Amino acid sequence: MNIRRETMIVRLLCCALPFSVLNVTMFNVAIPDLARVFDVSPASMGWTVTGFAVFYSIGSLMYGKLADQYEVRKLFAFGTAVFGLGSLVGLAADTFPMLLAARMVQAVGASCFPTMATLVPARFVPEERRGKALGTVAATLSVSGGVGPLVGGWIVEWLHWKALFLVSLGVWGVVPFLVKWLPREREEGGLKANAGRPDAAGAGLIGAGTACLMLAVTRADWRLLAGAAVLLGLFLLRQRAAANPFIPRGLFGRRRYRFGLAMGALASSANIGVTLLSPLALSRVYGYEAGMIGLLMFPGAFCAAMLGRFGGNLADRKGTRFAITLAMGLLGAGLLALFSAVGLGGQAGLWPWTVAACLIAANTGSNFMQSALAKRVSASLPFGSTGVGMGVFGLTNFLSVGVAGSVVTKLAEAAETAAVPALAFGLIYLGLAVVPLLILGVLYGEERIGNMRIGKPAR
Repeated sequence: MNIRRETMIVRLLCCALPFSVLNVTMFNVAIPDLARVFDVSPASMGWTVTGFAVFYSIGSLMYGKLADQYEVRKLFAFGTAVFGLGSLVGLAADTFPMLLAARMVQAVGASCFPTMATLVPARFVPEERRGKALGTVAATLSVSGGVGPLVGGWIVEWLHWKALFLVSLGVWGVVPFLVKWLPREREEGGLKANAGRPDAAGAGLIGAGTACLMLAVTRADWRLLAGAAVLLGLFLLRQRAAANPFIPRGLFGRRRYRFGLAMGALASSANIGVTLLSPLALSRVYGYEAGMIGLLMFPGAFCAAMLGRFGGNLADRKGTRFAITLAMGLLGAGLLALFSAVGLGGQAGLWPWTVAACLIAANTGSNFMQSALAKRVSASLPFGSTGVGMGVFGLTNFLSVGVAGSVVTKLAEAAETAAVPALAFGLIYLGLAVVPLLILGVLYGEERIGNMRIGKPAR
């Protein structure tokens, strides 16, 4: 495949991805208004977010597995068709059950997007140029996530909540072109022959286990957590017994892949920690309203997005080890600076604008990490397992976001009632600063093991 075709595929992918991200972030802003419209409690309306997240996380893994046996272009077309169907149901919704059903249908379709965001560059862009492509995708996701709440708030305030679903239908204008440009993998030998049908029992067990785990985290229910442990235990037994297991047995035997999953989980935890904690700290410590908080957080998101391609290029030119090391240096420096700005300066109401500068470093580090680590993980996967491998990678990150988000939220609630809230928030940032050190420990630990086995440094 020539460079022109690669470039066109990445550009079209970046045109399609924002519709999925916007659908998530825009809708979250509208929850209070929708609760009043349908005369239900905020907790009940919260199921439109919780249920969406559950189907979204499970679907991302399922699409990854299916991508090892079916053409990506067909899966993308199917996912966006279902996503659009859910949007149409949402436009027609006049009852809460119908709205809830629309969100679940949307989730089934939208869950193809996170997998395709990493799988398309991993499968169709050569490794020497893959970092740049992944950096471009990461920048697109960062911008979309940043503007989503602003767009959602504007739509709800000035138009109508149903316009949120109308925006999602815009993806239908992009996908036909993307499907046209994506290769016909079966004709070009891009799919593994005679792969066999996916293990349905294994898929059901891991899907149910993931759903229980997600619900256990979001609703703090220990019974669901126990149920998740049982279901995932049964899945592991099924993995041993199945002739064609849902996750290839040799996948976790790859050292670089295992260590990549660990680094991804840690990086996702730190990223969601900063994302959730910063608005709360700016509100509680400095007393800012939503408009000012958005103004202070915007430079971090904007700079991270603009530098996304540079981070991807860095991974291509200097190697993923160098790019990850730089990313963790930026993230660690940003978190330590936030500890100083909020924990120390915040006690006297000082340095509020310093927070914006700190977030630039932290967000840029997280963005660099996304593209470099995705390239590193994708390069470790064997032919025929790219889809499920990246699907598991995405699912691991989703689960880490859920767990870490719950923990950080609880810590923030405790910090609000502390004797010195500024210092309490600062100490949470200081705790998060340990995560980059752990990631570097995993990275260089894996490198050292690799050097002992093959006698040369890996990039």
